[in-house]
Parts: sequence; C-alpha cells; structure tokens
Amino acid sequence: MRIGLLLVAPILWAASFLVHAENIQDRWETPEKSRWSGFISFDYTQNKYSANAYLSERIYSGTAIIRYALNKDSRLQAVISGYHSNDGDDYRSQGDFWNDTSLSWSENNVWNPSDSVTMSTELRAIFPTSRLSQRQDLEFSVRGGVRFSFDLSKYVKGLYIGNNVRLRKNFHEYESAGGQLMTEYQLSNLFTVDYFFAKRFNFSAYIIARQSWNYDGGDFYPDLIHGEEFGYQLSDNIDLALGMTNGITYYNQERGTNPIHDLIDLDKMNFYFVANYQF
Repeated sequence: MRIGLLLVAPILWAASFLVHAENIQDRWETPEKSRWSGFISFDYTQNKYSANAYLSERIYSGTAIIRYALNKDSRLQAVISGYHSNDGDDYRSQGDFWNDTSLSWSENNVWNPSDSVTMSTELRAIFPTSRLSQRQDLEFSVRGGVRFSFDLSKYVKGLYIGNNVRLRKNFHEYESAGGQLMTEYQLSNLFTVDYFFAKRFNFSAYIIARQSWNYDGGDFYPDLIHGEEFGYQLSDNIDLALGMTNGITYYNQERGTNPIHDLIDLDKMNFYFVANYQF
C-alpha cells in the first residue's frame, strides 16, 4: 500500500492561479448575457518563507478568458495566462513566463437527469506556449471532459457542487527527453464545492486527483491538489478572494508518513489573493 509522498514544485507553482482559473472556466451564465463575454483575473501567491529565503516563492499571475456563445448552451472559449516569478520557477529562473494556451468548445445541459443535476461536456485543444512544455518538446495536446453540476440550494441555500472528469492526450516530438519519460495520457478529476452566503460572500473548495501514463504504458505516481478560499462580490463585475493551496505526489509508499499530514500542514501551504473582473 502506498504511503509516502513528495511535495512537487511544479504543482505548487500552478495550483492557485491555474486551478482557480479552471473553476471559472466551468461557470455558465443562464442565459449568457451576450455572445461575447469573459474574465480577467490577477493573482498574487506566496508561501510562508520571507522574501530573501532560498525556498521563498512569490508569483504574480494574470489570466484572460474570452468566450463566444454559439447559443445558450454552446460556447467557444480561449484561455491565455502567464506569471511573473520573483524567486524562480521550477527551473529556478526569475522573470515572466507564459502558461499553455487553450481553445475549447463546451456544451451545457447535455443531460438533465433531474432539476438539480446538469451534465456538460468540453473538448479542449492545448498549445505548448509554456516553458516546461517547450522544454519537453510538446507539440500539441487535446483534452475531453464531462462535468456534473449539482444545485443543492433547495436543501442548503447557496450550496453548489461540481465534479469534472477529464482525459488528456499529449503529442510529444520525442517519447523521452534527457532520460525522462514523457506523459502521454493524464486522467484527472476536479471536485468543487461552492457555498454562497450573506448576499456577497462565498466559500469555495476544490480537490484535483491526477494519474498519468508514459508512452510505454507505465504509470507515474499519482498526485493530489487541494485549495480553499473565501470570496467577496465587490460589485456585479468584480469579485475578490483569499485562499490557500497545497499539493502532494505519492511515492515510495513503504517508507513515507501519512500523506494527509503534509497535505493539510499550514507550514507547507501556498497562500494567494485573486481579483476577477467579468465583462
């Protein structure tokens, strides 16, 4: 039985602004206010270490999401994002960096088994604009997803739950690089809980579980990411949030400690502030 774990830097770099942005991308306006809409998001993330410490991580990031509604239940979406690292990314490099760019087509209300349950689907093309993807000679990726949304407000006012299962297929120029096997497939599950209260406040939590396989069919160690945040709706178009996030990867399960201990250890969390503008 696997017990051990490893805190992985790339997970922690990406968790707050990328996962938060993915949660925004899943949102649907019913009906959409206009054919063109979107979000602009700004985020600041840091860990517990002081600015001059070797393990310090301070990141400023920005995300733009542009949508075009084909009809009330179908839309196209483009996502562009990047970040500025004060203390070095996973290659210990300071400066400005792009994340991967994506274009997607989504369908809402594909299936409605009840008044409170909705199924939506998404097909996404991912382009290797990030430094990591380019170093790994990634040429292209495609990802399909199925999301179930549960409106539980008739039981607990303001409570919504979502579960999104995604399968990603990567296309690399080479199946390995520098002795490292590349990821061909990745299966992930994004589970979210959103609770809206006191008119303008909300609490959100998410958990992502991921499993990956290389081109030889071997599997990598699975990883888990979680985050929690409190939000405030400043106006109809602007909302703010404070949150924390952390991630672990299971490995060498005969020797590690209980992974839950590190997953919820406040000393190993990244803390973030995010501001979103909807247009």
